[in-house]
Parts: sequence; structure tokens; C-alpha cells
Amino acid sequence: MCHLDDEKCVDRMSAEFVVLVALFLAVAITAKYVTSFQIRTLVDALKRRDREIDLMYAQLDGPDQEREVTERVVVQVCEQRRWSVTRCDLMAEELLRAQRRRPRARPVIVDPFEREKTPVWQPESELPVHTRGSRSLSGSSGSHGLI
Repeated sequence: MCHLDDEKCVDRMSAEFVVLVALFLAVAITAKYVTSFQIRTLVDALKRRDREIDLMYAQLDGPDQEREVTERVVVQVCEQRRWSVTRCDLMAEELLRAQRRRPRARPVIVDPFEREKTPVWQPESELPVHTRGSRSLSGSSGSHGLI
């Protein structure tokens, strides 16, 4: 073994010490990098799984949203049907009122330029007796006539 007085021995121990310290540091640094790479791989896998879970939740929520949309559409269709029935009833009532309404008597407007009725020719033999001599071609009757 070495004595403490021996210089070669001290140099040799210090070289062994440096190599030993370097070995321990290399093991620690290697363990740190291996661990960090494994952690990074695990974090990436965790994020990927998290995205898959989010996708599954979205697929799970899809039918619920479709059901809600369908329910809203059903409600809207029911309301539109109710309004159309109401409009139809109102139109039917209006039609009945119009059919029951009596036409109002319109005022008779006398036309000052009313046409005279065209006389119908009748032979004198068919005329009543009191009107028979009142018509003559000359336009005068026998009692009023001038000679």
C-alpha cells in the first residue's frame, strides 16, 4: 500500500478519486436523463389518452345534444300546429260570419235619365173600351178637335 509520504501514491489516489467521482456523477446524470425521457414519454401518453377521453366524452354527449335538438324541434312543430289550428278556426269562424251576414239593403238610386219603357203594340181590339178612341193618328181626340 501507499504511504502518505509517497507522492506517487497521492497522485494515484487523487486520480482514482476523480474517476470514482466522475463515475458516480455519470450514473446520476444518466439516471436523470433516462428518468426525464421516461417522464416525457409518459406525459405524451397521458396527453394522448386525455384527448381520447375527451373524444369519448364528446361522443357520449352527442346523443344527448341530438335528443335535446329533437325535443326542441318537436316543441316547435307542436306550437306551429297549434297556431295553424287557431288560424284555421279563426278563418272558419270568419267564413261562417260572412255566410250568416245578411246583405244590407242598398239605397235605391233614382236615375234622372231613366229610360222609358218601350210600349208593346197591341191591336185596338184587345185594348179596354175606355182607351179605344183616345189614340188617333192626328194626335187629337174627337171632343177636343178643331175643324
